[in-house]
Amino acid sequence: FRRNSDKARIHGIGLDSQYRGYGIGVALMQDAEKLCRELQINYMTLETRVDNNAMHNLALREGYDRAGVMPAYYHDKTDAIKYIKTMGDQHGA
Repeated sequence: FRRNSDKARIHGIGLDSQYRGYGIGVALMQDAEKLCRELQINYMTLETRVDNNAMHNLALREGYDRAGVMPAYYHDKTDAIKYIKTMGDQHGA
């Protein structure tokens, strides 16, 4: 979160493979979104590697919209997909 901004960004969610599939990633995202609503943040964004299918599926399931491609975003020149979610009228929910 940045002061005086209406956006927040998820910088990373990393889970060891043995902990995947237990809803931990979803819980982390939902907690971040809850905090956004409390702070009256209007948008959440995240980026993920084009080959991270688990995160693409999670973002879409949680209501994020694909917002574009970021070419050569990562150190190994892999592209990223950017997602955004409008918190909108969820304030106070």
